[in-house]
Amino acid sequence: MQHRLLRIRGFFPYLFVVLVNAIIDLGHKIVIQNTVFKCYDGSTQIALTALVNACILLPFIVFFTPAGFLADRFAKNVVIRCAAGFAIPLTVLIYASYLLGWFEAAFALTLILAAQSAFYSPAKYGYIKEMAGKDNLGMANGVVQAVTIIAILLGGVLFSVVFEALIGQAQTREDILRSVAPCGLLLMAGAVTQTLASLRIPQYKQGEASLRLDRRAYVRGEYLKNNLKNLYRHETIWMSVLGLSLFWAVNQVLFAAFGAHLKEVAGVTSTVVAQGLLAIGGVGIMVGSITAGRLSRTYIETGIIPLAAVGMTLCLTLIPGLTQPVVLGCLLTVYGFFGGLFVVPLNALIQFNAADSDLGTILAGNNFVQNVFMLSFLCGTVLASLVGLGSVPIILILAAVVALGSAYTLRKLPQSFMRFLLRVLFAQRYRLVVSGLEHIPSRGGVLLLGNHTSWIDWAVLHLAVPRPVRFVMSRKYYDLWYLRWFLDLYRVIPISSTASSSALRTVMTSLRNGDCVVLFPEGALSRNGQLGHFRRGYSIPATQTKSPIVPFYLRGLWGSRWSAASRHFQNTTTGARVRDVTICFGPVLPPEASPLEVKQAVHRQSIRAWQEFARTQISISRNWIRAVKRSPARLAVADSSGTQRAGEELLGMALHLARRLKNLPGQNVGILLPPGWLGTVANMAVLLAGKTAVNLDPLLPDASFAACLREASITTFLVSQSHLEKLRDQGVAEDILGQGLVFLDGMRPSRREELLLRAMIRILPGWLLGVILAPRPEPEATAAILFVPRHASAPLGVRLSHANIITNARQVACLFPPKASDVLLAALPLHHALGLTMTMFLPLLESVPVVCHHDPSDTRTLGRLCVEFEATVLCANPDMLLTMVQSQTVHPLMFASLRFVLSAAAGLSDACFQAFRHKFGLIVHEGYGTTETTPVATLNAPDVLNPTDLSVQQGRKAGTAGLPLPGSALRIVHPETMEDVEQGQSGLILIGGTQIMQGYLNHPEHTAEVVLERDGITWYVTGDRGWLDGDGFLVLENA
Repeated sequence: MQHRLLRIRGFFPYLFVVLVNAIIDLGHKIVIQNTVFKCYDGSTQIALTALVNACILLPFIVFFTPAGFLADRFAKNVVIRCAAGFAIPLTVLIYASYLLGWFEAAFALTLILAAQSAFYSPAKYGYIKEMAGKDNLGMANGVVQAVTIIAILLGGVLFSVVFEALIGQAQTREDILRSVAPCGLLLMAGAVTQTLASLRIPQYKQGEASLRLDRRAYVRGEYLKNNLKNLYRHETIWMSVLGLSLFWAVNQVLFAAFGAHLKEVAGVTSTVVAQGLLAIGGVGIMVGSITAGRLSRTYIETGIIPLAAVGMTLCLTLIPGLTQPVVLGCLLTVYGFFGGLFVVPLNALIQFNAADSDLGTILAGNNFVQNVFMLSFLCGTVLASLVGLGSVPIILILAAVVALGSAYTLRKLPQSFMRFLLRVLFAQRYRLVVSGLEHIPSRGGVLLLGNHTSWIDWAVLHLAVPRPVRFVMSRKYYDLWYLRWFLDLYRVIPISSTASSSALRTVMTSLRNGDCVVLFPEGALSRNGQLGHFRRGYSIPATQTKSPIVPFYLRGLWGSRWSAASRHFQNTTTGARVRDVTICFGPVLPPEASPLEVKQAVHRQSIRAWQEFARTQISISRNWIRAVKRSPARLAVADSSGTQRAGEELLGMALHLARRLKNLPGQNVGILLPPGWLGTVANMAVLLAGKTAVNLDPLLPDASFAACLREASITTFLVSQSHLEKLRDQGVAEDILGQGLVFLDGMRPSRREELLLRAMIRILPGWLLGVILAPRPEPEATAAILFVPRHASAPLGVRLSHANIITNARQVACLFPPKASDVLLAALPLHHALGLTMTMFLPLLESVPVVCHHDPSDTRTLGRLCVEFEATVLCANPDMLLTMVQSQTVHPLMFASLRFVLSAAAGLSDACFQAFRHKFGLIVHEGYGTTETTPVATLNAPDVLNPTDLSVQQGRKAGTAGLPLPGSALRIVHPETMEDVEQGQSGLILIGGTQIMQGYLNHPEHTAEVVLERDGITWYVTGDRGWLDGDGFLVLENA
C-alpha cells in the first residue's frame, strides 16, 4: 500500500513541504517558549506559554473564511506555493527581531507566522484527497500525520539543542534572543527550501473560478454562519471535527502545563529535556498515525477511535502521579500512540464525506472549530493559573474531559468499536483488499448490490464501507434470540417471503434518511459460486427514493468454511495462513437499472476482484508444490499404459528433469507427448526450470509445424521413444525436429533424491518448499504457448501467463467444486487449450487425480478406465461425446460413476446433447471460449437446491453456452462501432477477464486487432456472434 502512495505524482515534494513548513512554525515557537521557560516560573510560565499558543491559534479563527475560500477558489497547489513564498520575508523579520533582542516583536511575529499557516492549512489537507483519491485516504492521512510529527520531533529537538548551545550565560529575554539569533538563519533556509520544493507540486484539479468572496458578508459573519452550518448538517463531519477539536485542545493545555509540571514535580530545568519529553510524545503520535494508516489501508477504520479515546484517558490519569522523567517519557509515548490512532481516521472521514467543491471550506471550518476549542481551553488555562491552580489539578481536569469524550464516543460509535473488534478477529484469518471506494457517495441514501457467497459477507462489507451500513437479511436468522441483540446493534432489516413489503418500506425509509443499505439481489446464499438470478425487489426502493445503486463483487470467501463449497474444495483453497478477500465497488448505476444491467455490472467488478487474485499468485509450479504437500502419496496421474504416479513421484521426476533443462539453451521448450504421466512431468519440469512450455501438434502440415518452431525459437524437444515411433508411423518428418531431442524414457531420480524429497515434503511447510524447489517468476511471465490457425500464412502462438492458467483453472473449479472422491477422466491432447488447462493444470492445482488416454476416439478404453478408477468427471469436446454416443461397444454402465460431464472447444449440437443424455442419463455442461481465453469463458454450471427454502439456483439453461465465469464478463457489441447493442439483440461477442491471453507471439499487430482495453478491463474480440438472454446466459448464433 505504501508503494502505491510513493508512485503518486508529486507525493514526495508535497511531503517535503509539509515537513519543512511544520519545522518553521515550530522552530520560532520553540525559541519563544524556551525563552519563557528560562525567564519565568509557576503560574506565570503557564500563562505565557498558553499565550504563545493562543497567538498561533488566533489567525486560524480570524482567517477561517478567506482561507477556505482561497483553497476552493484557486488550485490548491498554487495556494501552497504562495503561502510557502510568503514565509521568506516573514522569517527575515523574525531573524532581525532576534538580532535586535526585541522580545515583544518576536512574540508578535508568532501571530503573523501563524496567519501564514492558517491560509496554507486548508489547501494542504484538501490536496491529499485530490492527490491520493478516496481509496488511499486512510493511508495518505497516516503518512501526512506521521511526517508532521517527524517535523515536530526534528523542530523541537533541533531548535532546543541549538538554543541550549547558544544561550551561554544570558539571563534576560533580550540577551537570550541575541544569543540564539542563528536560529533565525535556520528558519530562513527552511523558508527558501520549502518554496523551491512547492514548485514541484503538480496541479490535479482547477479551482472553482465562479466562487466570489463578499467582503461585507465576511465582516458580518455570514460566511462563518454558513460554513459552520455546512459542517453541522453532515453528522459524520461534525462529530469528526468535534473529536479533533477536543484532542488538540487537550494537547495545547497539556503542553502548556507540562513544563511547569516538570519543574514543580520532577525538578527539570533544561529546555532540551522538557522539549525532548514532548518530542517523545510526538514519536508516539507518529507511530500511532502510521499504525492507523496501516489498519485503514484501502478503507477507513473508525473502530479504533473509541479504543484510542479510552487509552488517552488512562494515560492522562497516570501522569500527575509520576515523577521520573524516563517514566513520564514512556507514558507520553503511549499517550501519543493513542492520539495518532485517534486523529487519522477522523481526518480521513472529513475528507471522504466532504464534497469536492466544499472541501476547502470544510477543512477551513475544521481549523476554525479546532482553534476555537484550543483558544478556549488555553484561556481557561490562563484563568486557572491566575487563581493559583497548579499543573497537577489542570492535568487531572484534562483526564476528566477526555473521559467524558470517551464515554460519548463509545455511545455514538458502538458499530465502529464492534467493527474494530471484528476486524481484529477477521485479520487472524483473512486479508481484506478494497477498491473503488470513490464510487460510494459520501452522503445521501445509496443501495449497495452484489454477490452473496458466504455467511460472513456482511462482516466484509461492514469492514470495507466507511459509512454506517444497514443490511437486509433473512428473518429466519434475525429471529434467533442469541443473534438478535447483535443484529439490532447494526440496525439489520429482516425480510421474509411473507413480509417482504414491510421490509422494502423500511429500506425506502432508510434510503430517504440518507442511509447506506446493503442488499443481495440473489435473495439467497450462492450454492455453486456463480451469480444467481437477480430479483427485482431492490428496484422498488431504488426508484421510489431515486437512490443511486453501487454494484460490488466480493471474491475470496467462496471455498472458505463459511461457504457452501465442498470440504475438499475448502481444503484446496486454504493453502496460505491468511486468505485474501477482495471487494470491488463499481461506478454508480441509475435507480432504474434493470436486474440484468446490475448483474452485468457486478460481473465486471468480478474481473477487478479476480485481477487482484491473479496479482497475488506466484507461479503454477509453486502452487502445484503446495498441492503435493497436502496429499503427497495420493494418486495424481494414471494413464492407459497402466502407469500410476503419486504427487510426490511426479514432483521428484519433474525436478530431476528440470535440473537438466536449466542448462539447455532457449527459453521455449517444445513438448511432443500425449496426455499422461510423461506429458505431465514434461510440462511441470519446463515450468520448474523457469522456462515456457510449448506443446506442439505433430500432425500439422510440415510447413506449419516448421513455422511454429521458428516463431517460438525452439531448439529443445521433450519426447519419448515409444511416442516418437508412433509419430513416425503417422508420417511425421523427424528431420524437422533437428538434434535437440530429449528422451524421457527411463529418466528417474536416484533413490537418495526420492527419499530426501519425501522427507522435505513431510517436514517443511508448503511455502518454504516452493521457495526451495521452484523459481519465482512473476505471475505475468509466460507459462505456455499454444499455436492456433488464426492466420492464413502460418499459425499464431497464443501466450498464456501463469496468472491466466491459475485463474482460469480456479474459475472453473469454483463452479464445479471438487470432492475428495473425484477422479477426472481425460483424453484431450495437450496442444489444445482445453486439454492443457482443464485436464492437466486444473487437476494438478486442485489436487484431483486424473486418468488419461492418448486417443479420444477409443471410447471403449475410456470406459474401461472409468470403471477401473471410478472416474466422476469427464472433460471432453463434442466430437468425443458424439463418438461415445455412436459407439456400439460402449455400454452406459461403463460411465455410471460420472457425476459431471463438461464440454467446450466447439459448439455442442442439441441433437448430440439429447442423444448423450438419453444413452448415459447425464447432462452435459456446455461451455464456451477460445484458446485466447485460456480457454473457458462461460459455462453451464449445475443447478443447486437451497435447503433453507427449497429454492433452486439456476446454473444452466438449455440451448445456451452458460453464464460468464466468476471473474469474467461478456459484451455484445455492434461489429463496426464496437458499441454495446441492446439486451437480447445479436452482435459480436467480447470476452473480458483475467484469463485473456498476453498476446500473439511476435505479432503485436495481430494482438491489437483482437484485444481491446476499456475502463481498465482487457477484452478479447472473439469474432463469433451471439446474444444475452434476460438472465445473462450466452446464446451462440450458430449453435
